[in-house]
Amino acid sequence: NNAKLELEHGKDSLLFNHYLVNDDLEDCYLALKVALMDHLLNVLIYICVALLHAEMLHETNILCTKC
Repeated sequence: NNAKLELEHGKDSLLFNHYLVNDDLEDCYLALKVALMDHLLNVLIYICVALLHAEMLHETNILCTKC
């Protein structure tokens, strides 16, 4: 009963990014893998953007020190 209330609250407040319903083990496992891959992709994108930003700052500093 508490789980139903938590799910309803989560849908209303957008608390959760993914919902896993364990009514079919294979479907739930596949949904879990998809959610984890989605999260991993977002983390990798964040890291790449941060590295590109750091590289651009480094190149800017090199150009400024040569002036």
